[in-house]
Amino acid sequence: MEFIRPMVEERSAKIEEFGDDWDKPVCGPILTGISLIIRRNQTDMLMWLMSEAKGEERSLEGLAR
Repeated sequence: MEFIRPMVEERSAKIEEFGDDWDKPVCGPILTGISLIIRRNQTDMLMWLMSEAKGEERSLEGLAR
């Protein structure tokens, strides 16, 4: 939990402030030459978990599990 705490706190604050209209962290390209439009829509694993989590799953402990 301590490893992801700073990222979760930062991202939670941005979600609260900007909603879905902020530059979320993206995964690096898996293949060279992948278009910027496709990369822009790919979030990292933590962002995906935060977006899909419901209720208790949204807590730091829930995300870590």
